[in-house]
Amino acid sequence: MKLGFVSDFYSPSIGGTQVLAQSLSEGLKELGHKIEIVTSPDPERDHSKYQYKINEVEFLNFSNSDFFLVKNYDAIFVFADLLSPTLSTITPSHTKNSILILNLDENIYNFVQDKNIKQIVQNIKSYTHVVSFCQGAPVNKFLEENEINYHFIPNFSRDILKSKKSKKITKELLGVQGKMIFNHGRFHPNKNIHKMIEAFSSSKLTEDFSLVILGAISDSACVKYLNYCNSIIDSYGMKDKIKIIKGTTNNVVVDSLLSIADVFMLPSPSEGLPLVLIEAMSAGLPWISTPAGGVPAVFGKHSGGVVLDSVDFSAEDMQDAVYRVLDKNPRNEWEENYNIDLITKKYAGLIKAENTSVETINFLKNYKISFGNQVYNEPIGIKNYLQSCMQFAGIVDEVYIINHRSSDNTLQIIESFKEKYDEIGISLRWRTEPRDFSKDFTIADVFGAAVYECKNEIVFRHDADFIFGKGYLKTMADAIRSLSLSTVYACGYEIPVVSKSVSLENGTVKDYGICNMHVSVPRVFKKSKTKCLQNHVGGKYEWFHPTDQECTRWITLPHNRESLLSVNIKPQDRQDLRETMNTFMQDLQSGKAEGSWLGNNNLRREKEEWADANNGMKKINILGEKYG
Repeated sequence: MKLGFVSDFYSPSIGGTQVLAQSLSEGLKELGHKIEIVTSPDPERDHSKYQYKINEVEFLNFSNSDFFLVKNYDAIFVFADLLSPTLSTITPSHTKNSILILNLDENIYNFVQDKNIKQIVQNIKSYTHVVSFCQGAPVNKFLEENEINYHFIPNFSRDILKSKKSKKITKELLGVQGKMIFNHGRFHPNKNIHKMIEAFSSSKLTEDFSLVILGAISDSACVKYLNYCNSIIDSYGMKDKIKIIKGTTNNVVVDSLLSIADVFMLPSPSEGLPLVLIEAMSAGLPWISTPAGGVPAVFGKHSGGVVLDSVDFSAEDMQDAVYRVLDKNPRNEWEENYNIDLITKKYAGLIKAENTSVETINFLKNYKISFGNQVYNEPIGIKNYLQSCMQFAGIVDEVYIINHRSSDNTLQIIESFKEKYDEIGISLRWRTEPRDFSKDFTIADVFGAAVYECKNEIVFRHDADFIFGKGYLKTMADAIRSLSLSTVYACGYEIPVVSKSVSLENGTVKDYGICNMHVSVPRVFKKSKTKCLQNHVGGKYEWFHPTDQECTRWITLPHNRESLLSVNIKPQDRQDLRETMNTFMQDLQSGKAEGSWLGNNNLRREKEEWADANNGMKKINILGEKYG
């Protein structure tokens, strides 16, 4: 599969999320997948060091972007926290499968409590899968409070025992006498390092231990905090016992220090599921941690470390914990729970999972749904459409078709499906409309009738040449959720249009002509809140308008891959008869159009989308997508 990994500050950054993204992407590469990274620019990044493509996107912002449509990934893995621009600007349905690995600490969780984050929640729910690498942490509380289903897959680390070390890095070189307590990470005020320094300096640990801190310095706040911590060390007279090493992103240095340490300590007040603890476990290094984030729920059951009672720990608390864990070895616990092979297989299982969840199907079964359609001389198109609709048996209640004066065997094709539809429990109804277009009867009337003559309140209006994939279930669910808002009377969505040729093999697109994206138009309606007007009002295809003062808008839904396809292929005589809705209405209003459509050769005719090279429509790759 072609997989995209979206992570801000990807390698050479050594933040926990970035290391997780790199480890997972390279782990899935080992399983045979094609990997691409999507990340923010970094002038220090040497692209030649990576055996996969790294796409750099300014600010990692995808507003109004067709980046993922063009890339055509089979799946994307998005690493984000709640306020990341990626979370608010990526459209997950632009890929066949989307996995969000969400991080959320106490600070962000508290910050959003009184904020309107409905749109963010809706964005999260649009992902195929949501993953939390914590338990009992703020991220879990947030997901559960907002009724978002998620998978728990813990963080994992490389195998420190098997990694490269430097023989030059020794306790003697560091000036450490006796045993060594180690901490590493970003040297920032939110890491609570000063508290660890104060507790260590005030305890009896100074008799037998030294404290070594490896801290990455990334900005002026880090430098200011480093100076503050050094002032604390000076005030206690602990320069000989506390060593600060700054400014390294070298894994050889990190792993060498882990291999010579005796205890690892994490003093942070807020975390997700800290990668540094898992690395310590991999090295067989006993650990101590504050009860931050997912630490108590995930690591509290392990015997190789101690979770302190509070982030405001005392010198006695730290001293007691160190002596309790000193002879422990958590290596077996790492092998059973956090090794890269184990966790990579869990993520690989997500991208093999069926996109359409049982939950989505059960949600749709709570509603009465009608499909409305209109057709003129398109026997092949309507046959494909009716066959495609049959996959929604038990979900769609009714399919209603207006046969608009067809002169070929279109009506016979519709009638031939009646028995099949009765067997699967979908009501198939139709009627014939004999009138031709005129000033008193337009295509707007046909569209309106296809909606209003359906028996249910929720109506999806289609064209005769639509073919559906299973991804349309998600489009349906997204539309119904949007229609539940009091201000929304209709929804639209973009549709891939094949205008010249298409080759389907068992429903999978093997070849196609030019494919563009239609401008989204209203296609899903609350029938009682909608009126179809014949007069042209503000924009192409704008005939459906609200009838309720509260219902004032229609929403554009994101395009879902493997959702639906418009096979817009017609013989020349059919193309010659096809009107452009916009220009036809203008002709009627200006008096240029008189009499019937068929008898008037002066009306402007529509060019098929593919025939206009300057139409500006977004190109999209649909090879391999499944329809029908």
